Amino acid sequence: MTIQDLRKRIEFMKYLGFDESKKMWVYSYSDRTHRRAYGIIAGKLTVVKLPSLQGLHFTNR
Repeated sequence: MTIQDLRKRIEFMKYLGFDESKKMWVYSYSDRTHRRAYGIIAGKLTVVKLPSLQGLHFTNR
């Protein structure tokens, strides 16, 4: 997924928070069959698909 793809879906995504250790904003997206989590790496605006939310520590930012 690219940053442009994510911007098109942003209204359907839920903001989970900012992870200070990985320096990324984390969003979740679910459709009828899948639930996915994506992170936007700060400074690079790179979108990565997260395999799980384990180990993330969110702050409100």
